[in-house]
Amino acid sequence: MNFFTHPSMLVLCLHAIIVTVIIVRVIMRRPPTGVAFAWLFLVAIFPFIGPLIYFFIGERRIGHRRKRGISIVRTDYHKLSEAGAWENLTAGGLGSVSNCGMRLPRNWIFATS
Repeated sequence: MNFFTHPSMLVLCLHAIIVTVIIVRVIMRRPPTGVAFAWLFLVAIFPFIGPLIYFFIGERRIGHRRKRGISIVRTDYHKLSEAGAWENLTAGGLGSVSNCGMRLPRNWIFATS
């Protein structure tokens, strides 16, 4: 039997491929450093069980409705920043922010003119 076609070598190569794919996926997601190292350690140490655990609980899955809502909020914040609404905040009035329906925190510090 050839060294490269031995079943244990095939299993080792398959594990190396799976670990490499998950390493790239974790790095591209850019989680905090400790979280990334923990997942990479788990996936590398426990063959075939570590990747299963990662795929079941390691990634946040967001539904389509929530993803759409997040993109709407991002668009609204982008429009606010482009309009310069945050620069117009004063102690007497909220400028154009008061007209857009945003609620500000109670401890908001207003710039005085």
